[in-house]
Amino acid sequence: MRALIREEFYKIINRRIVRVCFGVLLLCIVLLFIVAGPGNERSRIETGTETRSDLETIRQETLSGLAAIERDRELAKGFEGELTDEKLKRMAEAGGMLEYYHNEESISNIPVNGNYLNIFLAENRLTNGEYQNLSDYATATEVLPLQQTAMGSLTEKPIYFAYIQGWRVLITIMSMVGILVSLLSIIALSPVFAEEYAIHTAPILLTTEHGKRKGIAAKMVAGILFSLGALGISLCITVVLCICCYGVQGLNCFAGMLDNTWSLTEGWYGSTSYYTIGEFLLLFVAVMAIGMVMLVAFTLFASAVARQVYEALMLGIVFFALPGVIWFYLVMGNAEPHTQEILYRILYCTPLYSCMNGAIHSAVSTPMLLLRAIIFLLVVLPSIWLAQTKYKNHQVA
Repeated sequence: MRALIREEFYKIINRRIVRVCFGVLLLCIVLLFIVAGPGNERSRIETGTETRSDLETIRQETLSGLAAIERDRELAKGFEGELTDEKLKRMAEAGGMLEYYHNEESISNIPVNGNYLNIFLAENRLTNGEYQNLSDYATATEVLPLQQTAMGSLTEKPIYFAYIQGWRVLITIMSMVGILVSLLSIIALSPVFAEEYAIHTAPILLTTEHGKRKGIAAKMVAGILFSLGALGISLCITVVLCICCYGVQGLNCFAGMLDNTWSLTEGWYGSTSYYTIGEFLLLFVAVMAIGMVMLVAFTLFASAVARQVYEALMLGIVFFALPGVIWFYLVMGNAEPHTQEILYRILYCTPLYSCMNGAIHSAVSTPMLLLRAIIFLLVVLPSIWLAQTKYKNHQVA
């Protein structure tokens, strides 16, 4: 059986288009990291005041790229550890209060002195300033007691602070990596059965000793191993890039710091706010892997029922992208509220949304776990059974 799996696996990876697409995938990972990571980093801090033409102005030093990362890491390092009210005050003194320039044309507020410390305080609503509502924008004058904030009031656990910008970049790239690997899997696995139909080798292979049993199982196992292997390699490269630039600190910080959202699990709605970042990342990878197995099962089914490779390819792409079309339909407000709620819950369980870090909260509530398991079984088991049946009966057709 191992030899059959190895043979089928080599068939997949030895196709030229698969090697080319995998190379493009790796290139995209590097480019995404440069754009979303160091290329997007800015750190500004006041260095004093100066007087010109009888006007006193504040001097600022602005760093970008790797220099900004190093500056922010040094700023955060001095406050690493359990958050306290006294520490929040010292953070505000060291980083200053965040200030914005209001851009009327783009209807947005642009930070003019943003660094890791004051952005952390502002985005987590740890000050008395208003930064979320553009019309009520107000620069903060003081920090709030931790127990009066959403971050501190919803838990009795100690809140750990560290520089976590690298993990923010990582989960952003992970979403794109998941989508790219999914497309690679559709391209790589669509020919598994359909190509044998097209070149008329399927009837011959089905007459061999293992053709109708082990041969089919080997194709399916090889497809799953390829997709999960491509996902694993891509994620490992992304993690290494992030660690090399940002460091490894902050895995024990709460995941709510990643998107500055603080809530508790209630009913269908799950929350990962008070999971550690390490736990959140493991959960994200697990959900992506489950979604990938669903996609592989359906793509192999599409390959088994299609007569041509392009037909299987189109079926796989439609299955993967259809949730995005439904989501757009819901965003446009074309469904009743109750229908919207049901459809959103189903969408969160699809392979496409399994790649989205914003949907991970759906994986931690008990009702959503049950729904995800049901949808997984409803997709995977029929797909595998129908693929086997169709391929076995091809010799009779």
